[in-house]
Amino acid sequence: MARTIAITNQAGGVGKTTLVRDIGYELASRDKRVLLVDLDPQASLTIFLGLDPWQQQKTIYHSLRDENVPLPVVEVFNLKLVPANLKLAEIEMELATILLREFRLREILSPLLDQYDFILIDCPPSLGLIVINALCAADEVLIPIQCEFKSWMGTDGLFDTITKVAKQANKRLKILGVIPTMLDSRT
Repeated sequence: MARTIAITNQAGGVGKTTLVRDIGYELASRDKRVLLVDLDPQASLTIFLGLDPWQQQKTIYHSLRDENVPLPVVEVFNLKLVPANLKLAEIEMELATILLREFRLREILSPLLDQYDFILIDCPPSLGLIVINALCAADEVLIPIQCEFKSWMGTDGLFDTITKVAKQANKRLKILGVIPTMLDSRT
């Protein structure tokens, strides 16, 4: 059964995607079966792994929109990736009328849980429905925080959201840790 970890912070540019990619590579180098899920409409993870987001026939968007569309899993190096593109930005509006919309990602990942040791979810810089879906699908949350005062000040909303999801929608959700990023060793 896969250990599912959401890497999230509502701030942009704190190293979420880099962390997902690097942890994924490290786990794969240790012979772990790893699935990376690009849940950011900017598709940085998809791009970082050398793919053109617009050349992908199907992306996470298609599966979130219609649960009958299987997750498109692409092999990249020794990793598996569910790619994204900018179309994903439309999903929050499209899910607005769907019952239990916050569990859509959990539903579509469910058939894959026995195929992987780790599922790492790269979240967008927000606290919207896409991130709520990631938190409802995850066992754990890893929070990269840039090593500066302003970055730490913005985490209250994130911790509140994680606490609410853990109490109301996903009792198994735990904070795995906070990772300081972009440390200036001269200070």
